[in-house]
Amino acid sequence: MRCVIAILAISVVPSAALATGEIFCEAPDAAAQFGYTFGTVPGIALVSASFTANGQNWATTASGSTPEPDVTPVAVAQAAYDSGQTLIDFVDPNFEQIVASVRLVHADNDAGFAIAGVLAVEGHGVWPMICDG
Repeated sequence: MRCVIAILAISVVPSAALATGEIFCEAPDAAAQFGYTFGTVPGIALVSASFTANGQNWATTASGSTPEPDVTPVAVAQAAYDSGQTLIDFVDPNFEQIVASVRLVHADNDAGFAIAGVLAVEGHGVWPMICDG
């Protein structure tokens, strides 16, 4: 009986693979990309994010870690998921100005799903995004 209970307990514990998801977006001309990993909780919990525009790279970094040499660090100023929309604003590490904004719309039905939106990077441009996730 204890063995059965132990097996049942193990089977209901979520694995790390089930606890996160990923979204990757790209501009139709491939001039810009955006991706993020999120926790599967109500709302949105960004684990990490990165974006590229005009050959320049930005990414969130763990507190106290050193960013890659060719990556500009950013922080998440605010992020929300509600009613099929994801809204994310990234700021410089000092939280002094918005560096980029992402606006995504999610649609799904019995036949499938789609995610699309816009990546706007201050001083670099604005791109339509088509996403997989």
